[in-house]
Amino acid sequence: MAKNTLESEMLTRNIRLMSSEDEEERLNAVEALVTSTWDPAWSPKMLIDGGGLPAVASCLSAGSPRVRGAAVALLRALVERGEAEAVAVNNVVPVLERLRDDPDEIVKTRAALLLELLRSKGCF
Repeated sequence: MAKNTLESEMLTRNIRLMSSEDEEERLNAVEALVTSTWDPAWSPKMLIDGGGLPAVASCLSAGSPRVRGAAVALLRALVERGEAEAVAVNNVVPVLERLRDDPDEIVKTRAALLLELLRSKGCF
């Protein structure tokens, strides 16, 4: 199987799993996507074109702080790779603002930093 086909299938699966009712499945999916951003050749285009942004945004409201934190990290990677506007139009700013009061310190810090990054890019 070609590398691109395998990557595409894995991306599609992870996008679907980010909407799972099972928090462990959601965590595994979003963390796999975060890990893929570490590759210097990674591009957010496939995630965005595959309809992944709404799924990532839904993870911001997950019960698990690990899922919420990973979702914020994934959104930050998208913004850092030039997709700030795509992130902002998916209605994540109000959710990120609520996450600044999250009981989990990591989530709270990541949300605040992402909001500042979006603000610096002129997204709101």
